[in-house]
Amino acid sequence: MKDGAIVTCRSLWELLGVTMYSKNQEAQVALMNPPRFGAAISFLEDFSIQPVTELEFSKFPDKEEVKKVMIAGNKCVAHIDEYPDHDVTEDILDQVIKRTLEQIEIRIT
Repeated sequence: MKDGAIVTCRSLWELLGVTMYSKNQEAQVALMNPPRFGAAISFLEDFSIQPVTELEFSKFPDKEEVKKVMIAGNKCVAHIDEYPDHDVTEDILDQVIKRTLEQIEIRIT
């Protein structure tokens, strides 16, 4: 269940225009990478998603936790390790889920 929530958060942040590069890197090394910001993806003409900007992301008090979950999600999706040690605790995951839901509510119109 935990890995499923991590991967879901990663996917949702990608829809919000935020991605993290972590290919073939340890989680601690990958955390030093800055996130990439781009246009959010839209699937239907009936709604739009306002992407998160670099400035907005920099003001999140839990931005490092969001990055950690995104990196863990990358490792889960890529199956880099059978059981990746991504150092995402339940508290961190709960915090990032709350931030994710908050941003979805704000940004989908």
